[in-house]
Amino acid sequence: MVELSKLSFIPKMQGSGLNIRYDKGKGIQVQTRFPEDEAIKAICNDIRKFIQENDSLGIKKLKEVYSSDLINKEEKELFALIINQQESFLSQPTQVKINEVSLTNEEILKIFLYGKISHRTPNKKETHDKWESDPLLYPILKNIFITIIYQHVIFIGDVGYVNNCVLEKNGVPRIIGIT
Repeated sequence: MVELSKLSFIPKMQGSGLNIRYDKGKGIQVQTRFPEDEAIKAICNDIRKFIQENDSLGIKKLKEVYSSDLINKEEKELFALIINQQESFLSQPTQVKINEVSLTNEEILKIFLYGKISHRTPNKKETHDKWESDPLLYPILKNIFITIIYQHVIFIGDVGYVNNCVLEKNGVPRIIGIT
């Protein structure tokens, strides 16, 4: 988490967002205030390490640890609550519908991560490029994506907090700077 908090994405989130206006003479106008693409890519490459199941830092791998006898009931419950809240957040439908189907937070996350930012897969890149070609839709989806990324930063911090509690209880010093 210390590494994530040092990236420029976090301070650049302040004031991030978009305005959509309609003017009779000018039509629909979209004004965006997003962190730069470089800042988004940097934080996504770090977050990916925690959310990809095949990565050695994958948070889902901690589920085995938190089901062991080394972890007390309170810590198990807190970890489960954090994981369940994140899974619920990801499965939530957004206000954006394509072909009458609401996109979920997880779908938007995966299309941006694997269609634009890293490890591009053909079908996700195609979907991302189609979204990007729409001057009204794309800023809305990018705004949602940035919010999803910020939620992941909070999630990783929460998991780090529980991990630090477990480590300290077992006499091991904090490994990440989360209070």
